[in-house]
Amino acid sequence: MQRNEKISDSVARAIVAQVTEEGLPSGAILESEAEMMERYGVSRGSLREALRILEVLGFVYMKPGPKGGPVLLTPNSKQFSAMAALFFHRIGVQYTNLLEMRLILEPEAAALAAERRTPEQIRVLEDYLQRSEQARLKDDRQFRAVGQGFHDLIADMAGNGILSLVIHSCYDLFADKSTGFLYPHDERKCVKDIHDKIARAVIKGDAKRARDLMRDHMQDYLTQARTQFPQMMEEPVRW
Repeated sequence: MQRNEKISDSVARAIVAQVTEEGLPSGAILESEAEMMERYGVSRGSLREALRILEVLGFVYMKPGPKGGPVLLTPNSKQFSAMAALFFHRIGVQYTNLLEMRLILEPEAAALAAERRTPEQIRVLEDYLQRSEQARLKDDRQFRAVGQGFHDLIADMAGNGILSLVIHSCYDLFADKSTGFLYPHDERKCVKDIHDKIARAVIKGDAKRARDLMRDHMQDYLTQARTQFPQMMEEPVRW
């Protein structure tokens, strides 16, 4: 227990550590209240407060009923985004800052993806290239798959969970605020083409080219956003 830390905070940390060490899967129901009280040597009140902390943070949800209890949730960027938005709101972060962060991070993610690519990831990118050739770009759903879906793929391929999480969360917060698509129908092929070039650079392991292409692409993305959503881009992110 850290100095001056509340018992409930300490128990919450202990639960996270236990779950991580035991490798419990998402959807698993944790021990009963009585078992956790005994394991951590705390009162029912402190245990319930610890579980409320974890529930607010999106770590568990409380399943009602006789067979219920705290159920592990799947970690995702939406949960992280909700917490990040609280702090972004507090320090006055603007929506333009979210895209500036992507401009900084995504070129490095592309370079790491090129350096660390595995045979399986190469096959995934080759499959992406085939699907992008067949996609009907005027179909919003299909364009999203070769649009933001590509960015999600590259972020995950970088092999750095923190980098991927922050990139995803920046997109989540921006997408939740903006309406419609950034690129009109007549510009979507250009987006597809630059994604294809980045994918091929990653497949070849050319980190410099992947980084440079992604930087140019994200700079254009930022310029487009400032042009189409000028008022929104200067607004603060709100929790």
